[in-house]
Amino acid sequence: MIEPESRSVRVTKPGQTAADSYDLADSKTDNVIVYPGSRIEFVGGRSASADTKYFITGKRVAAGEKHLSDGLTLMQAATAANPSGAEMKKAVVRRRNGSGILSNLEFDLRSVKSGKIADPVLIAGDIIEIRN
Repeated sequence: MIEPESRSVRVTKPGQTAADSYDLADSKTDNVIVYPGSRIEFVGGRSASADTKYFITGKRVAAGEKHLSDGLTLMQAATAANPSGAEMKKAVVRRRNGSGILSNLEFDLRSVKSGKIADPVLIAGDIIEIRN
């Protein structure tokens, strides 16, 4: 259901693992093309939970349950959980599909950091494993 209070929308195109986020207050969002089979998620309405969570684990990271803010990306979460500043090489994001089954999405964090691949937006319930 689309809430009138929704502040943003996340669009995942077919074949992509990362969603693109758009601010609904920005008039440029009116020109976003949505392809058949895209996953669309409206964020920030009454149904949005103030205590939405994601989980992070791995060596040399501050592991645990974390608060998920709108638009938080994998690189932002990994950086925040890395107090030592150690090099992070890979991340696996475990995300529930439409059937509730966890699927693994693997990311080369060095490629994300250098801008070679998109920095995926996290969603509620994501489980991130940092591999160094």
